Amino acid sequence: MRRLLYLVILVALVWSAYWILVAGGMHVGLARLAREGRDAGWVASYRSLTSEGYPTRVRSVLHGVELADPRSGIAWRAANLQIVMPGLHPTRITAILPPRQQVSTPLDQLTITSSSLRTDLWIGARPSLPLRRAGVLAQALDVASDRGWRLRLARGQLQAQQNARDPRTQDVTFSVQRLSPAAALFRVRDPDGLLAQTLDSVDLKAEVGFDTPWGRSAAQGRLPRLTAIALTALTARWGDLGLAAQGRVTVDAQGRPAGDIVLRVRNWRRMLRISVASGWIDPDAAARIEGGLAALASLSATPDDVNLPLHLGGGTIYLGPVPLGPTPRLILP
Repeated sequence: MRRLLYLVILVALVWSAYWILVAGGMHVGLARLAREGRDAGWVASYRSLTSEGYPTRVRSVLHGVELADPRSGIAWRAANLQIVMPGLHPTRITAILPPRQQVSTPLDQLTITSSSLRTDLWIGARPSLPLRRAGVLAQALDVASDRGWRLRLARGQLQAQQNARDPRTQDVTFSVQRLSPAAALFRVRDPDGLLAQTLDSVDLKAEVGFDTPWGRSAAQGRLPRLTAIALTALTARWGDLGLAAQGRVTVDAQGRPAGDIVLRVRNWRRMLRISVASGWIDPDAAARIEGGLAALASLSATPDDVNLPLHLGGGTIYLGPVPLGPTPRLILP
């Protein structure tokens, strides 16, 4: 019995020493990041740093945080910032932002509130520091500007997880629920005046390929180059408008996508009028496009819905033989 007691005490002492080591390492790392930011010309400061969560996790709390780039005039301030690591998995990091933050730009003073705003990062315990999983979650997000505009989001989530078959591929999911005012945000002009101010939902699932895995080299400035996107599913609902998409494209070294995507559009006539009014489609081409879409819709059981086979190639997007416009350049900054 005494030996068991000694063993328990020994384990507790070892674990306590390990927890102190991890917490101390986090303190040193955060102080170094702040110092490096200041050396690079940034304002990077916090009033105090505390650690808690013993024995299961290390929760470091930065109090009175300020981060600013004098060159761009952008600054961020928050009462606190929590960084949490499980005791047994110090490469799984969660950053939890406070319910209220302040962001200053040369144009606006923004007040950001939320019921939950957090980021998660899971790094592999290898010298290359491979990115296993990353994510951002926002709930009840409200962004208010001193210039009078406001943005609200009920829920938004972005997740990326390293593909089990190919470490260069990330399985990406993205979702948005109840975003407003969507029309102003996306600069949409509705000639009918019937479009709802709230975008109901967007859901995306895709496999995104890169030339190298995400890891230490990305943190050092060499970002992986996008090489392919396999769009498993994309759905969007905005009032009585709807959009769904599937397809696959490859991306060359210049960022030009090539491949095929099939869109299914609900209430396509209204969407076409909105696209023309918003400047997305040339009015001269709209009549030809409408004639082609009407022919495609006549083959559908629901004439307000239409399937659009899009081809991307040579820097141009085609609907059948009709060019719609240039393809976007898909290059990471």
